[in-house]
Amino acid sequence: MSSRIEKSRTKVHREQVHRKVTEAIGGSTKVGPDAEENGNREHAGEPLEARRRVAQLAQLPQLKYDQLRKVEAKRLGIQLRTLDAEVALQRKGNPERGAAPISISENVEPWVETVDGAELLEQLSAVYRSHLALAEPAPDAAALWILHTYALEAAHCSPLLTWQSPTPRCGKTTALSITAALAARAVFASNISAAALYRFIERETPTLVLDEGDTYLPGNEQLRGVLNAGHTRDAAYVIRCDGPQFDPRPFSTWGAKSIALIGKLPPTLHDRSIVIPMRRKLAGERITPLPSSLKEAFEGLRRMSRRWANDSVAQLKLIRPAVPPGLHDRAADNWKPLFAIAELAGGDWPRRARVAAAALSAVGQDGDGARELLLADIRDLFFSRQRDRLRSQEIATALARLEGRPWPDWNTGKPISATQIARLLSEFVIVPKTIRIGGDPAKGYELSQFEDAFARYLPVEEVTQLQRQESEAPGDFMQPAALGDVSNGGFQIPAQNEVCNRVTDESEGGALEGEEERF
Repeated sequence: MSSRIEKSRTKVHREQVHRKVTEAIGGSTKVGPDAEENGNREHAGEPLEARRRVAQLAQLPQLKYDQLRKVEAKRLGIQLRTLDAEVALQRKGNPERGAAPISISENVEPWVETVDGAELLEQLSAVYRSHLALAEPAPDAAALWILHTYALEAAHCSPLLTWQSPTPRCGKTTALSITAALAARAVFASNISAAALYRFIERETPTLVLDEGDTYLPGNEQLRGVLNAGHTRDAAYVIRCDGPQFDPRPFSTWGAKSIALIGKLPPTLHDRSIVIPMRRKLAGERITPLPSSLKEAFEGLRRMSRRWANDSVAQLKLIRPAVPPGLHDRAADNWKPLFAIAELAGGDWPRRARVAAAALSAVGQDGDGARELLLADIRDLFFSRQRDRLRSQEIATALARLEGRPWPDWNTGKPISATQIARLLSEFVIVPKTIRIGGDPAKGYELSQFEDAFARYLPVEEVTQLQRQESEAPGDFMQPAALGDVSNGGFQIPAQNEVCNRVTDESEGGALEGEEERF
């Protein structure tokens, strides 16, 4: 008797749920034999009715769906996660239903008249110059990048526009607010996950404007990997399992992105960025306050940008801009789409774009990573000591005494060790070997092992600060090789002389006798 009553209650409850769903959707509330037959067919897995029910549920607001999802999954005879996945797929085709609205700078009506590119860039640059305490030529770079967001169709590479602040109150959020109000289909957010990033890009194709990067980028390898993937059009995909059957499929990560943070970007993101260094304004420096409604204030500039891009995309696809000397390969990739825009805009902008590239590509170059920094410091050590071989422990001791470098605190507050040096150098296929100095064997490195890495990863440059500090007299320096002579890593190996012959006086753990005071 009790089981019969329970079944009756369950039936009544299902009918009540059905009525709630249909009333919320605006359909019929008919309940009876036909409805029960319908329910039985759905329990039996009749696909047409199940699809109809999922489509109806997808139209509900999220709050209402959350209230009904468990009962409906049971009624349809499917797992709850399957219902959630199907509803999500339905909503993907109709994103405005069942999801919280996201503020996107929608596509604007193009400017009616033809737009002069050089004049437009001048106005965009003036916006950044008037509202921020930026050093030149940063406003020009920002202006070129804004037009890039409208002409993305013509680009093969899309560099991050990174606003890098040394401390708070340098205007990075103001810079992002301006960028979000000027760029094409911009969305401003202060945090994002890796999954949200690729799903949102695929669904909305926005310009992502992300603040507070220092709070979620460090240690977030997955998010950094997705951001890295979006740098070039051909590689701008990640593959994830999706749908009720968890089938693998590609998601696009292609789109313009701007990030602001306090401190420095991780090396791989820095390499894919045009970095704008931020600075706090002086007490007497005049900065124009932002208007109360940025999108309204800058609507005209957005419309002009859209018109110029519409008229210019076909030509931009054909331009192969010349890259000025001094930019490494990744920096050249970052700047090519901006050089093309400057070239087509005309006026003085081709020159201004190259000036900006030269100035900003040098910002934070130590972001290239610890391995390149280690190579540079070891090169300096070979250079200053005029030796063709160095012991592992000697290198570790010398690095540990370098101020302004990470080596003195590399090992959780302790100096870097010979083993850690070997681990970093192994990425360049450089491994310690048994060397002989004055007849005594020891683990170390020969200069010849570094020649290829020096030539490939380090620029040919003049004597560095470390070399000057370690030299006792100008005559102690090695002479740099002629530009283009990379047979010895950019400098000549000295002949064995009295200085080099003193290695027999060196101890395993330190520098040459008589050189201790140099560190």
